[in-house]
Amino acid sequence: MGPALHGIDHVALTCFDLKATERFYGELLGLPVAERANGVSAEWGGRAWQLAGFALPNGTLLDFFSIEGEERPAPRGSIDTVRHVALAVPSRADLEAWRKKLEANGHPVLEEQDHGEGRHSLYFSDPNGHYLELTCRPGR
Repeated sequence: MGPALHGIDHVALTCFDLKATERFYGELLGLPVAERANGVSAEWGGRAWQLAGFALPNGTLLDFFSIEGEERPAPRGSIDTVRHVALAVPSRADLEAWRKKLEANGHPVLEEQDHGEGRHSLYFSDPNGHYLELTCRPGR
């Protein structure tokens, strides 16, 4: 048998507003900050950077890098939705509770999908323009 994979350790994403990102992931989504770091990177042209890593309940981290001088790219329309992070919720009731919480905090649901076989998803954006999905999948 060959080498094994254990799962996703972290997902690294760009951050254009660290304070808004911390409010969104920390306060709104309730994810604890599990790591912070900063420095200057020769690989990134000698630019200063900051990292905030938010822990999902299973230990996977969502790492956000704020890099000095990095600007948000122009939106490209629906093609931007292909790149997204999907977060699992246990039930349809949880999905509806999240809808209410997101919308009450100024983050409207941008799309909703019924994928069949009981799987349902809500899509929305974070403060950095990253597309996120909340999905419930029965039996998982």
